[in-house]
Amino acid sequence: MSIIEKADKMPRIYRKNYLAAVEGRATPRNANKAFCTECMGYVRYEITNCDTIDCPLNLYRPYQKKGIQMTKKYSQTERGKEARRRAVKRYRRTTRGKENKQRTSRKYNLLYPEKRRAHATVSYALSIGRMIRPDNCESCFKECKPEAHHEDYNKPLDVDWLCVKCHSKQGVKV
Repeated sequence: MSIIEKADKMPRIYRKNYLAAVEGRATPRNANKAFCTECMGYVRYEITNCDTIDCPLNLYRPYQKKGIQMTKKYSQTERGKEARRRAVKRYRRTTRGKENKQRTSRKYNLLYPEKRRAHATVSYALSIGRMIRPDNCESCFKECKPEAHHEDYNKPLDVDWLCVKCHSKQGVKV
């Protein structure tokens, strides 16, 4: 059976991807999807349960539960977390990353103007010397560069100086 005949007999939604894979125009991931989908009779959830060990695409099979679980486990290790931090840092340096950051900042500032005013007031007070940032956390007394925590945004200069860990705990309580 020729490739064209095969493509004509398959469901339309898989045809374009299959032809691109056969012609060498598909990404490796899409080529794997096309061939695995064909092999499993165009039933996507069957690909997840495929246990054909001698298949050359077995390690690269799409929709694997095992691969997702392994990725999740890796992302929870220190090495995985560090890799993620590096990737995010690289992304933030790109034009798209910068645009996304600006868009989310604008959205946050529109949603929470009182928070933005309070943060700006503290920042300005620190810059002119009206406020002095202490060297340790007021909650756990750990030596660090503490963050300003506002109990009430209507009192912008009334802040508690907390380390990152204590500040995140304080945020959960509120």
